[in-house]
Amino acid sequence: KRMAEIQNTIQACGGDLVSADVEKQCYDDLDPITLSGAVNLDTLVPHRLYIPIIHRGGHSSDDLIQYLRSAATNLIGQHGDAPSAGYIGTFALPPLLEQLEAKTRSIIEGYANSCRQTLEANEHALLARIIPDVKRFGEESQMIDDLQAELQPLKSQS
Repeated sequence: KRMAEIQNTIQACGGDLVSADVEKQCYDDLDPITLSGAVNLDTLVPHRLYIPIIHRGGHSSDDLIQYLRSAATNLIGQHGDAPSAGYIGTFALPPLLEQLEAKTRSIIEGYANSCRQTLEANEHALLARIIPDVKRFGEESQMIDDLQAELQPLKSQS
């Protein structure tokens, strides 16, 4: 909203606008999430054959459901009575979130710098329209300030 107000003011004064896609950047260079250490199937599933009808020595369907639940708990954690953090929240996401935060800060700083440069260029261009000779204007302003400083004691005495 504030940027829109600034853009409207600049446009009304005849200045150049800050491009909406200036310094456009992407998040496509982030490191991928790896789940390589999340679930160890060798320890999660005992070495037995799955025989759906005959359960002697094999995995029952209830066993498989339990293995899947254990894997899900390892990955995302457990909610409810005994809440726990899973592998994704503990190890995989924090580095990714740090990268996103750093990239976001970088993008915001880049856009802010571009806006600042555009606003400064507009300021100089608009002042040049109002004050053709900036150096002379500065000298005259300084003379007026000096004169005012000299007249102030006289004004106080009268």
